[in-house]
Amino acid sequence: MAKPPLRMKFRRIINTVSSAARLSADGAEILHIKAKLAIPGRNRSRDLQKQELLELRVEVSRLQERVDELRSSARAVYSEKDYTSRAKKVPGALTGCAGEVLLDAWRDDSALVAMERLHGGLGQLYADTDRALLTNGLGALTSPCSLTNLSPLTNTPSRVEVLFSRIIPFDFKAVGDSSWHEMTKNYVENAVERRQSPRESKATAISQAFTMELEEEGSPVKIQFRYAGKRVVDNHRQVVVLSGQSQLLEAFGAVVSGVHFQEKHWLVLSEFSPGVTMVKVCMSMFVHFDCELPNRQQFVDRTCQMLAKQKQMGFESVLQGVEQSLLAGYPS
Repeated sequence: MAKPPLRMKFRRIINTVSSAARLSADGAEILHIKAKLAIPGRNRSRDLQKQELLELRVEVSRLQERVDELRSSARAVYSEKDYTSRAKKVPGALTGCAGEVLLDAWRDDSALVAMERLHGGLGQLYADTDRALLTNGLGALTSPCSLTNLSPLTNTPSRVEVLFSRIIPFDFKAVGDSSWHEMTKNYVENAVERRQSPRESKATAISQAFTMELEEEGSPVKIQFRYAGKRVVDNHRQVVVLSGQSQLLEAFGAVVSGVHFQEKHWLVLSEFSPGVTMVKVCMSMFVHFDCELPNRQQFVDRTCQMLAKQKQMGFESVLQGVEQSLLAGYPS
């Protein structure tokens, strides 16, 4: 569907409407116009066009303020020389991992078989993209949000779902390239991709296996992750799907066995308006507790809350990295 000509013309004045005073004045004028629209006999077409212009002006003002904030933040971050070493703590844009990361060796055939299985399901995962967004409500959203849905059950797999939508004031193709770069910058080639050159495999697919160590409520937590990911690019949007098979090794001060989970993640980037990207993320996990525990429900509750928190923090951290990379003009 073609953009209204008014929106196209309005983009030319994006750098002139960032003041708080202008925002306040525009907001008051919008209310005034809405009151006029209720009066019979007025030229509604002209009033509606003026209302649209003012609403667009408010929208762009807020986006411009966000850009200014990000530029200030980027200048501070990129002035430090250890950016690369810090970035290594974030292994991927969709894995949502916040903590110290140790890349694992591909030690045995079972790991490779598991990764092959994950890669084999990516086609269906991509085909389910629109249905997944429709089911969880993200498909209809046009504003930023952050939601967490927890179903911590003791007798069936527990579900953890983390949903995000964000608006980033950059072209969706640039946002897609930067996001994929965040996912693959610490990429280590493994046997799954050795049929292709690293450049070819990295362009469309990724495999990651690593152990993450972090601290939760003063106690060490260790999780082993395995992910297979795929990127699909077309003229209208970019989609990254991720399939994961992971297990909890240590939590709340004790070694743990029998706690494993399957993950399905979707990252969808589309054009919100020219030069502005709508980011939608769905991270879905089914957690299996195949173990005997003295306080089972308490452990299930704490584990699900910890996993949701870890996903939220990880995604926010990586999103900040994407924005800073775009502001710095990197990757080129």
